[in-house]
Amino acid sequence: MAAASPGSTVQERALLEGARCGQDYAFGRLVGPYWPELHAHCYRMLGSVHDADDALQDTLLRAWRGLPGFDGRRSLRPWLFKIATNICLDAIASRPRRWLPTGYGSPAGVMERLDLGRAIVTRRHAANATKPRPRRCP
Repeated sequence: MAAASPGSTVQERALLEGARCGQDYAFGRLVGPYWPELHAHCYRMLGSVHDADDALQDTLLRAWRGLPGFDGRRSLRPWLFKIATNICLDAIASRPRRWLPTGYGSPAGVMERLDLGRAIVTRRHAANATKPRPRRCP
């Protein structure tokens, strides 16, 4: 994203004041440029497009409700990203734990099967080594 010019800062302040007065159009214009970035950020944190959609919606809702507390001395972008990050962390913390499937056995079982396979191969080689080899005529 390009650096903000003085004109865009004045426009952003005007939109911020309009959004604080309850103009949803002003809020949409204010946060609209950040939607793709915020969605990508939520997707990277959550790993699911659907969860990222929900997190983005919650971010915008929290930003709308918290707009009176935003001082406007800094850019809107870091404030929105902080909200989005906190929402994603809350979503990750509230997820149920993932359990391993029970029908597939443990990794130790796989290693035991590999060791058993090696033992069978070793026995075959040992058995073949002790067999008398047929003599060939010179």
